[in-house]
Amino acid sequence: MRKFLIVVAALLAVFVVVDQIARVVAEHKVASELKTRYGLASQPSVSVHGFPFLTQVAGRVVHRVDVNNADVPFVDGQNVNVDLHLHHLRLTQGLSNGRVREVDGTVLLPFDQLQALAKKASSGVKTVSYGGEPDLVKIDATVPTVIGEQQVTAFGLLTIRDGRLSFRTTKVEINGQSPPSEVVQTVTERLNVTVGLPAVPMSARLNSVQVQQSGVRLGLTANDVSVG
Repeated sequence: MRKFLIVVAALLAVFVVVDQIARVVAEHKVASELKTRYGLASQPSVSVHGFPFLTQVAGRVVHRVDVNNADVPFVDGQNVNVDLHLHHLRLTQGLSNGRVREVDGTVLLPFDQLQALAKKASSGVKTVSYGGEPDLVKIDATVPTVIGEQQVTAFGLLTIRDGRLSFRTTKVEINGQSPPSEVVQTVTERLNVTVGLPAVPMSARLNSVQVQQSGVRLGLTANDVSVG
């Protein structure tokens, strides 16, 4: 019995090693195909979840695949970092072709790209940056007002709807001081802008926004998506 158990344990160990090797090879192959197929600037990181991997492939259903650090062209052809989580991938051909039941993930939009969008939407915008606390954005701009052209700083919140990102002013300052209400109204009208966003992979919907020091993280979801 003891020898039998030793043999079983050894075979299981071999299976685990073979399964892990197959998983690593598959992850590298999928990452390479994604880079080539979508013209990515660099090869993304791909992780296949679930054990055993070979059994999932044989059954043509992979429970979850994560694609991280994908550099995808976004605003004016500049790259953004995209992370995707594919749930219940039903394979049709190879390892990167099939249909996904559900996709969720994020797009990290750097402030310089958000700034480029804001400048197109409103003349006078100089810089767009982190507002000093979570979910707050700061816009520095030159705005004509009833007291003359002013260098203003506007703080506000971002919302997203139907693939469009909107800025809504919550506070206005000139040289660190609160200006007259007429000036606040003028600045608010000038800087409360809405910008359209480029399409994201897999026809996903952008449906949430979170402002961080590193940029604006947009949440995305999609259902019943064909890949490959």
